[in-house]
Amino acid sequence: RQRVLATRDFLLSLLAEVAKDPGGLMKAVAEAEAATVAAGRPDAPPSDVVVSFRESETAETIRFPVYAWETAPSVVSGQPQIRYRSGEVREIEVPWYHRPEVALAVPRPRGYLVLPGWHQIEERLRGHALRVEKLSAPVEIEVETMRVSNPKLASGAYQGLVRVEPQVSRQRERRRIPAGALWIPADQPDFEVAVQLLEPEAPDSLLSWGLLSSVFEQKEYIDPRVLEGHVATMLKDPKVAAEWEAAQKDEKLTADPRARYLWWYRRTPYWDETVGLLPYVRVLQAPRLETRAWH
Repeated sequence: RQRVLATRDFLLSLLAEVAKDPGGLMKAVAEAEAATVAAGRPDAPPSDVVVSFRESETAETIRFPVYAWETAPSVVSGQPQIRYRSGEVREIEVPWYHRPEVALAVPRPRGYLVLPGWHQIEERLRGHALRVEKLSAPVEIEVETMRVSNPKLASGAYQGLVRVEPQVSRQRERRRIPAGALWIPADQPDFEVAVQLLEPEAPDSLLSWGLLSSVFEQKEYIDPRVLEGHVATMLKDPKVAAEWEAAQKDEKLTADPRARYLWWYRRTPYWDETVGLLPYVRVLQAPRLETRAWH
């Protein structure tokens, strides 16, 4: 009961604060949305978009009223347990951290192109009511691709999902994007939501929540005996031979049979280049796309 009433009182106080200047709040929201749209227009000057924040190490000290307390051994844990004395209030000085800083920012794209067939991405785009169009014709375009590797999985699930923290590398390259791909333009008020969903380093990205973990899976392989023949041929190339000689200076590589296998497999024409490649790209220059409404 106390918690419900406290929540009610907090909401009433919040609404009363808003009611003092409702026009000001609406104006601030409109200005923020307009700024996001302007920054994402094809002719807008280059700018950055924030992917993640960290708390500043600088804090202010404030006096905070709390119930008086004492500690006593806990029967359950055997550790000291705090017990409050209801009705007896004392003020303590606590640090107040309220100045978040930018932890990671990247150049603002003009939009994202999502390859067809990734329903878990499509569902989240629809759920957030982002403006999305569909390519009606294939296009060859310069984009920034993102590859992820060395995933660190959380020790357990949270709300049915296993979070993942990968290493991320980015590269500009020319790619052919098929018809049916989804186009999320940057000149829309909620584009920052798309950034948080699709930038892999964002703490609430689809990748971070384990919804795209299949990109880490290697499905194709080459029989080691077959690979041996390819390696014998490749070593006749002085450049490859020099690369292999340099690679062998890494003791971890030379002591790990699978690492050696992958080192060579990646250099064959049969390596699956989509391993670790995210199924969407960043478009950094104003594109010319043939699109239609996404139903």
